[in-house]
Amino acid sequence: MRDTFEFPVMGISYTGLESMLIEAESQLRNAPVDLIPEPDNSFDPYAIGVWLGTDKIGYVPNRGNSCTQCFSYVLVHDHSCSKCGALYETFTTDGKSGLAWRLINRKVFEQDVVAFISDVKIKNDKLQITVHGYISV
Repeated sequence: MRDTFEFPVMGISYTGLESMLIEAESQLRNAPVDLIPEPDNSFDPYAIGVWLGTDKIGYVPNRGNSCTQCFSYVLVHDHSCSKCGALYETFTTDGKSGLAWRLINRKVFEQDVVAFISDVKIKNDKLQITVHGYISV
């Protein structure tokens, strides 16, 4: 059985790599990424960096809601999960509902985690990268 998840990469603009990533946009889709926990991160001990090769391109979101059915990140105003269709009532909405927090507390990094870039868009001159992944259980 596999638990799947999908999320927008957060903090791309803070990496200094946004212009390079925009130039490489067409080659990013389906590129594998590594999700690496950062327990010593001074801002968030639940931070998980998203790495493309040797470059950290951002973070797994740790704010907002996540779907309890499929782990995917969902926006506060969403009424259902776009990934699995679960209704809002099944979302986690407490203070520790971020996807990064849930992945770390579920100890998924003791298992195989496979992740890749599933979508790349430029909207309002900002790069948006979506990552899809699964956990082998």
